[in-house]
Amino acid sequence: MPNIILIGFKNCGKSTIGKSLAQKLNYQFTDLDEVIENLYLQKNHKNLAFREIYKKHGSEYFRNLEFDALKKLANKKNHVLALGGGTPFNKCNQDIIKKLGEIIYLQVDSKKLIRRIKQKGIPAFIENKINPDEEILNLIKSREPLYMALADFVIDNTPDEFNKTIQNIIKILNIT
Repeated sequence: MPNIILIGFKNCGKSTIGKSLAQKLNYQFTDLDEVIENLYLQKNHKNLAFREIYKKHGSEYFRNLEFDALKKLANKKNHVLALGGGTPFNKCNQDIIKKLGEIIYLQVDSKKLIRRIKQKGIPAFIENKINPDEEILNLIKSREPLYMALADFVIDNTPDEFNKTIQNIIKILNIT
């Protein structure tokens, strides 16, 4: 069975779906953000959450660390991998992602996605903290075409029916 790579915007359900899907398939689950944090710890002997790494060191440093973390996963088998929302936008990352396995874009209605994001706190990459909705919406619209182009399959994860989403993934991948 192939690895399953979950892509999509922040808070689309990649980690939540990924953990449950991996458990159901008896796969390992890996969240790329955790790999980034572990890699940062190894390099800097300091424990920081991925958001803090981004805030402290900026986008370029974070994306380089993300690329290194992704390379570490290149030979994994029987994995469900949840990528960061911006991971697919580095061309070098795309080459690795395409070789890793079946790519599934978890698509969520933009209004629902904005609500989910705001519930968990405005991410570091959003600069307009006073009225972030428009910036988030613009990011969603700008990222959607690449998610669609990179994905082998698109799954609507708008209704919070995670079990149905998992069943849809298993069905489209023809996993029994």
